[in-house]
Amino acid sequence: MGFQALNANAGGSQHVAVGSRALKSTTATYPNTAIGYSSLDSNTTGGANTAVGSYSLTANKTGINNVAVGNAMFQVH
Repeated sequence: MGFQALNANAGGSQHVAVGSRALKSTTATYPNTAIGYSSLDSNTTGGANTAVGSYSLTANKTGINNVAVGNAMFQVH
């Protein structure tokens, strides 16, 4: 839910994306949760990640099992 949320998702299911650009680049098949503007927006194949807060885990591309709670948490991964 939000502009460009799950924009690149082609085959993944059970993702949760709330906020503009949340999970924008993901092609992962394993579920991720992103809540907040641009949270997990660079994620491509990483799975089982949870990002809550604007810009949280924005640099994560392929990492798995990460949790970030708070504004701009783990922008550089």
